Amino acid sequence: MIEITQGKLENTQEKPKENGIANGSTELSEKPQQNGATGGCASGGCGSGPEQIMHVVKEKQINKDVAGGVVKKEDAEMDWDYMDANHYLNHLHFFRRQPLLLARMIWGIIRTKVFKQDCVRSVELAVTYNCNLRCDKCFALKWLEGKKSKFLTVEEIKNMYAQAYKMGATHVNLTGGEPVGRKDIVEVVKALKPRGTLISLVTNGIMVTEEKIIALRKAGLNTLQVSLDSFTPELHDKYRGHKGCYEAAIRAAQLAKKHGLNVCFTTVATHENIESQELPNMLKLAKKMGILLLINYAGRSGGWHHKDFLVLTKDDKKVLNQYMHDPFARLQQMFNYHLKPGMCLMGKDKFNVSAYGEVYPCTHVFMSFGNVKDEPLPKILKRMRNFEYFNKETYDCPRCDDNEFIDKFMDPIARDPRPMLDIQEDFGYSKEELEKISV
Repeated sequence: MIEITQGKLENTQEKPKENGIANGSTELSEKPQQNGATGGCASGGCGSGPEQIMHVVKEKQINKDVAGGVVKKEDAEMDWDYMDANHYLNHLHFFRRQPLLLARMIWGIIRTKVFKQDCVRSVELAVTYNCNLRCDKCFALKWLEGKKSKFLTVEEIKNMYAQAYKMGATHVNLTGGEPVGRKDIVEVVKALKPRGTLISLVTNGIMVTEEKIIALRKAGLNTLQVSLDSFTPELHDKYRGHKGCYEAAIRAAQLAKKHGLNVCFTTVATHENIESQELPNMLKLAKKMGILLLINYAGRSGGWHHKDFLVLTKDDKKVLNQYMHDPFARLQQMFNYHLKPGMCLMGKDKFNVSAYGEVYPCTHVFMSFGNVKDEPLPKILKRMRNFEYFNKETYDCPRCDDNEFIDKFMDPIARDPRPMLDIQEDFGYSKEELEKISV
């Protein structure tokens, strides 16, 4: 817990123990910082020392904008200002050995900015909902309970991505469940045009073996994203419901680096941990290992569907913005073809596909605009882009900041036992209304 006393940040929680793998390769060589909200940034030369973050935290309201279980909307949009040359330079290694990928990404920016075309950049693709863990925030169980059909086949995935590729897609992120547990995961990677695509895969690390890493790397995997819920092994294992999960995550990251894959730790920023030692210490660990820390917003979905208090407020995001000045930190909406860091990408250049084929706008907004098994992807995406809540540029997060969007869509989705609601059948929008040309 962080308290403000006489203009200083004081950490009132016990210091986390110095943790790592037994061989010492990932142990931190110095004790955690006492400034609470800076940690790894202060030691990493990110340009956001105690004074800068203190200035942001002092401006935070006593009422943290969470009242009665409803997130209040503030008038001013969030102003993200963290992107600089160091961030771009620190990401060039993602393109090594893939010159076609870099060329296609530049062309996607030109198509979007110069020719004003509706391009696709990134696809979040769930390949399974089966998993070996039962994490506290997981939404995969709701999918398994609510669906009986088979997951997308390799051929169906190949067909879907061929359409996305023509529309400019340069990135696919494989999610689950636990993607490594899918028996044909290597064939899935091969089906995603790896010469011109940055393919990443999210894993808890437990099922990752050296043999699997070698096979995935050979198939065309570019990046391994290893989930990390806490810097403290005991807490990470508790959140994941499996003893030894922290060590498995560290081991998976080490194996991936050993065999030439890019590696990120991926974590979730919440209203509760934004000022704790967790994010700074995870960033410090990532930097020590020479990898990035990818930070995602908490969402009202899965096991957290009723936990409004975990959603970031805009004041929380001001603190997060200070962390993001470190070039080893990444935010989920950092890059886009519009060259506008922090812009909400729902209905823009990014979309999600469920393991059953539904196309939806965001990892936490389970609202289907169509199924790739039933109709062409461009037709589905046109509906999504024309949707009244997505056809305008915003730096707010509708699922976090917009009361109207929360009341109309997020609350019904959270309360419904089904894993996915349909924009037409459940919310009353007609195809004609969704497919009309946007003004």
